[in-house]
Amino acid sequence: MARVVTAGEVVGIDVADEMLRRAEAASPGIANVRYVWGSAEKIPSGDNAFTKVLSVESFYYYADQGKALDEVRRAMAPGGRLFILINLYRDNHYSLRWVTELKVPVQVHSEAE
Repeated sequence: MARVVTAGEVVGIDVADEMLRRAEAASPGIANVRYVWGSAEKIPSGDNAFTKVLSVESFYYYADQGKALDEVRRAMAPGGRLFILINLYRDNHYSLRWVTELKVPVQVHSEAE
């Protein structure tokens, strides 16, 4: 993402130190990206900091999804856009095997939810 952003900074946020380490290792020399430890329920930024927020295969991990959405609203600038990409949901029987294999709590909802 940082390679296509021509103005501004891309910030990667994760609660897993290992994922942050891997992201840093995969992006040497990219000046407009930084990685910080944080959770969706307490985003390490000021108010109105982001114009776009992308959550990839993580929303189902949030214990309090409402709190996470409130926190995204706080951190997102007016007119900002939120994109949530998930493949793990109740109606996708192919993905449900991950619920037992992940061995961590997940919030699995239906497609309609």
